[in-house]
Amino acid sequence: MDRPGRPKSSERLRKEDCAALVIRDLPILLRRSGGETITSVDVDGVIAGTRPFRIQLQVRRTKQGWRCLCPSCNRRAMVIYFPPDSVEPACRVCLRLVYECQYDKLPAWASVMHAITEDLRRRHQLSSLTESKPSLS
Repeated sequence: MDRPGRPKSSERLRKEDCAALVIRDLPILLRRSGGETITSVDVDGVIAGTRPFRIQLQVRRTKQGWRCLCPSCNRRAMVIYFPPDSVEPACRVCLRLVYECQYDKLPAWASVMHAITEDLRRRHQLSSLTESKPSLS
């Protein structure tokens, strides 16, 4: 089935264009091993080396590990994103993020077939060069 993907003119923000704060990697949570299930943590840092931020996150320990509540919608999230030129974080649902792969025009198997075809074409060109060596007479 041919899926054409979204048009290149789509105005939606891509996940790859945002700075990501992965909750499980926060050092303050790595040190907490007590029985707390819900807690509030202050997180500060710098985005892309130029934009300082300071936010307070509500975090919750689940069976799968730490999750935070999105500051905008209170949805549980593993990653909080910062849009370009902003220090206001939100989850992927609030920001309506899309992924780069959603814009691919070709299915994954088509790019593999293209690479194989190019490789065969190069091999054929090399073999035809070695077969037609000029003879010295």
